[in-house]
Amino acid sequence: MIIHENRIYSTIFVNEFIMTGSSDCTIKIMDQNFQVVHTVKHKTAVIMLVYSAKLRMLATGVFSDIILYDSNFELQKQIMAHNDMITGLVFIDKHSLLVSSSLDRQVIVWCLKKYKKL
Repeated sequence: MIIHENRIYSTIFVNEFIMTGSSDCTIKIMDQNFQVVHTVKHKTAVIMLVYSAKLRMLATGVFSDIILYDSNFELQKQIMAHNDMITGLVFIDKHSLLVSSSLDRQVIVWCLKKYKKL
């Protein structure tokens, strides 16, 4: 089953939905029957996806930037995070933090209350 027009880089399962990020510059949100129920468009490829149920937030790695959405997929913040491609994202819900890693060899901890590096 082909969902995207190009390579898929990331897949996550959240609250009965499947989300995929692709080099076709989209995130596809599908139900459990693989029917696309929503598409989020980006300017560049979506490399990473991670969701926090507690924070009700989706974080995407779009090359060297982090883009944050609320649970309705409304843009909350775009962070110029790294100098090279993001390779990992993880939420630390208890402290409202996001950790990112990149090919630039950095691991950065972000405060999601102020959207700043710690």
